[in-house]
Amino acid sequence: MVAAAAAPLLGVTAPAEPAAFLAWPLLGLLAALPVVAALIARSRGRVALAAGILIPPALLAPGRAAVDLQLLDEASLAARPELLLPHSLNVLSAGPGLVALLAGHAVTVAAGVFAARSLARAGDGGEPKYGLFAFTLCVGVLVSVGLAAAPFRSTDPYLRPTAVLDAPPWVMVGMLLIAVAVPLAAALAISSAEPEAARGGLVGLVLAVLGLIVPPIVSTIASDQFFITWGPLVALGGAALLAVLAVPAGRGREPAAGGEDVELPGQERLQMVAGVLAVLSGLASMVGALLSTVDVPPDLPSLVNYPARMLLPAGLVLLVLGLTMAVRGLASTLRPALAVAWAGVVFAAAIALDVVVGAVGVAGVEVGPGTWALIAAVALALGTGAAAALAGGVERDEVDLSEPIRNDALFLPVGLAVALSAAAYVVPVLSAPDFIAPGLLSPLRISSWGVLVAMLTVVAASALSLFCRPRRAAALLLGAAFVVGLRAAELPLTVQRVEGAAAASGMWFAVGSFVVLLIAAGIALSRKEKATT
Repeated sequence: MVAAAAAPLLGVTAPAEPAAFLAWPLLGLLAALPVVAALIARSRGRVALAAGILIPPALLAPGRAAVDLQLLDEASLAARPELLLPHSLNVLSAGPGLVALLAGHAVTVAAGVFAARSLARAGDGGEPKYGLFAFTLCVGVLVSVGLAAAPFRSTDPYLRPTAVLDAPPWVMVGMLLIAVAVPLAAALAISSAEPEAARGGLVGLVLAVLGLIVPPIVSTIASDQFFITWGPLVALGGAALLAVLAVPAGRGREPAAGGEDVELPGQERLQMVAGVLAVLSGLASMVGALLSTVDVPPDLPSLVNYPARMLLPAGLVLLVLGLTMAVRGLASTLRPALAVAWAGVVFAAAIALDVVVGAVGVAGVEVGPGTWALIAAVALALGTGAAAALAGGVERDEVDLSEPIRNDALFLPVGLAVALSAAAYVVPVLSAPDFIAPGLLSPLRISSWGVLVAMLTVVAASALSLFCRPRRAAALLLGAAFVVGLRAAELPLTVQRVEGAAAASGMWFAVGSFVVLLIAAGIALSRKEKATT
């Protein structure tokens, strides 16, 4: 709290630029709210409530730190009137206030880690309330959508706020991290089997969101050059709903009935979180593919976002895998595939968003409703991957690893698949005159990040399959095959976007990798699985 209040006083740039208003008391208060609430709960002996309050701010802290890092590179683009109000186009370097902000985020993360460990030691107090889960998750996504919009409009020529897609690099990265963290924090809170922790998690999330939306709202009140947009208001409404949900979330629940072998509550809860996130991401992907991603004025030729077509198969597969997480007999078996398939949505959405970014640079062209669905799909897909990976980690902790698992029969096909997969993403899958296709050798843009995420996910999943039980290895390999198959499908699904398009070498690398991964999955399934405890 001291660091947040000190930042505008110390100056976040050099030379120092004043804030648009006297902001340090407000920033100090917003930073202090979670800490004070946790201390009050702890003083009353409600340890789980206190711990729950501290975890959501820690989940949002990395994203907030990334946003603050924009002050290192063209600070005037940060659009943070509570920290600085530029009065010229002079280049500004980072000041001591930035160090204070980053130190505050580091302390927030440390407090969240300590709180999470204390909750883990305390254990669960009953069954999670899944009746509120879907609604709470949707509210979390609503908050993320509000945060992704431009926080305000400005008539100041030196301060131009933007939505996440048009934001400078560090702000874009930070806001995307926050967009993932908000629904993930909401899902983890409401799915907690400890009622006090569930209530604390939602309260902490509300306080963390207020720290993001109150400064721009106050800025519009304090200055006649700034005007509020719908984004902070939507996020504020979502935060209010989360505060209301904290009441039923904290009511006592009946402990789980014994008598039958079930999965660990932690694993089951995380699989349920991953499943719901996957279903929502799949639906958002298909909605984004069907709706217009840009609004073009009547006097301009219409624009078809052909890459968005890839979101239909990507979203459908993620939707189906998400639904299987509700089937006890299939959840653990197919979860590894889900832990890979989310990358297909990120890959497809990144290429589609590239088209949007290029189009909105034309006068009169605006972002369409499909774009917001794509952003939501990416945020939910990232949350899916995180939850599925955590569930896998919990399951792996319970497996008897006294005898190391190694699938020697997979080394050759997996090694070949890794080489082919890497090549499929490094070089483009289609070529055409005067057209630069997405690939890692192309100039850096949004699609490059999607290609990189997909490649790293496929390579990592393939390598991990060598040290997994046969069924889990097969699921990982099938998930990897789907993602690399989507790369191969880029040509037939988007060939109409450019005249004279033809298959490039990346296409054949992708097809080869797809076939080899399927063969490797078949080999894994043919192997006998040893009993584990």
